[in-house]
Amino acid sequence: MIAEICGQDPQHPRSAATSIKKAVRRQQLLEEKRMERRLEIAREVQAGSLPERPPVLPGYEIAAASGLTTETLSDYGGRVG
Repeated sequence: MIAEICGQDPQHPRSAATSIKKAVRRQQLLEEKRMERRLEIAREVQAGSLPERPPVLPGYEIAAASGLTTETLSDYGGRVG
C-alpha cells in the first residue's frame, strides 16, 4: 500500500522498505526542527528574564555569568532537549 501510494513497484520488497525508511527519517527531521524551535524559545524566555546589567549597590560588587545549553528542564524536572 505505501509503495503504491509512493508510485513504486509494490512487488519489489526494497521499494516498500525504502519508502518506510524515508517516511521515518522525515518524521525524525520534523521532530528535530520542533525541538530546535522549543530550545530557541526557551533561550529567548531565559534571556528576557535576565537584566541587561547587574544592579549598582554601594559597597557591593555584583558579577554574573550566563551560558548556552543544548537542553532545558521543565518546572517538573522533565528533560526537554
